[in-house]
Amino acid sequence: MNSITFEAITVRQDKARVKIIWDKLFEHSSNSFFISWAWVDTWLSSMPSNISIKLLVGYRVNQPVLAFLVGGVSFKLLSINVGSVGATGEYDLDDIVIERNGIIVSKALPVKSISWVDIFAALDLEKINLPSISEESIEEFYGCFESGPWRLVTTTQPTYYVCLEKVRKSECNYWSLLSANKRRQIKKSTSIYSSQGAIRIDLAADTGSALALFDRLVVLHQKEWVRRENNGAFSNNYILNFHKEMIKNYYHNGNIRIYHLYNESGTIGLVYGFISQNDFLYYQSGFNYEKDNRCKPGLTCHSLLIQKMASEGLRRYDFLAGDVQYKRSLGTDSYQALDLEFYSDSYKSKIHFIVCKVIKKQLKKLFHKYKNR
Repeated sequence: MNSITFEAITVRQDKARVKIIWDKLFEHSSNSFFISWAWVDTWLSSMPSNISIKLLVGYRVNQPVLAFLVGGVSFKLLSINVGSVGATGEYDLDDIVIERNGIIVSKALPVKSISWVDIFAALDLEKINLPSISEESIEEFYGCFESGPWRLVTTTQPTYYVCLEKVRKSECNYWSLLSANKRRQIKKSTSIYSSQGAIRIDLAADTGSALALFDRLVVLHQKEWVRRENNGAFSNNYILNFHKEMIKNYYHNGNIRIYHLYNESGTIGLVYGFISQNDFLYYQSGFNYEKDNRCKPGLTCHSLLIQKMASEGLRRYDFLAGDVQYKRSLGTDSYQALDLEFYSDSYKSKIHFIVCKVIKKQLKKLFHKYKNR
């Protein structure tokens, strides 16, 4: 009576039904913006015709209790079928970078001891990748499934955030939580910008203004990254169009935020992110860099937004995954983002697992050999 049955739905053939199931489960779960319908619908609508996405639904007593989207590719080595949760397995398409990934699980009907054997059979896969699931949700995730010998954590990377409760306890003096050097930098930069007129923070009021600000953000972002002889986050038209479509269709819901920080001299910076589980997830930005290197538009914008969001009662200002200096220096706390791999019990997947392990070991040796030259 309490057993779970599975159904794999090809999204392209029945997207309307997929939305009904997704909305019903998401309403009774605690999941991130990255698996909200705003992100998911934009992602599904952006798929080229040669990419197939399936929705795996688990039912108990004819009611959906869990679901996740899986993109699949055939891996040439040993011809095994590989699926990726919330991703396609294609590098260019997955460069939109999903974070806080996972599955939707109903809180109304607790789910325990799901068989990986049943999941692999329902999806006709030998391996499933789960990119970027936070360590905070990993216990709940593993609690839904039977453990087995073919589970592997492949990579981890730190995610830095500001605990806004700590900011509130400091009477919204975020600077006091930072190193003396970082305090000096932000204080000097903010002082210079303030001398040119009071710094204002505007949230895009509607979809039209959000799209206009996003265009300005992209210009500033790309200008700086080209100066650094890099491509920048929006050099890929697929990524650029993805975000424009999501803003156009879902900005009105209130979970997408674009902030404009400026003074009388003009724009200091624009910050793009999402409200999720009472957190602000910083996704991307465009800053107006000046010749005076005492002006730190990024530090100034982030610090002012952090204090603003602390005063609004949010839980975190999350810089999302990436072990980079400014995130380390501005964050007060951190958690790990993990990429997981799950293998079936077939002989092909076992051989694939061993071969991949050997290849990774050899690549690691080559990396250290090159690094130590």
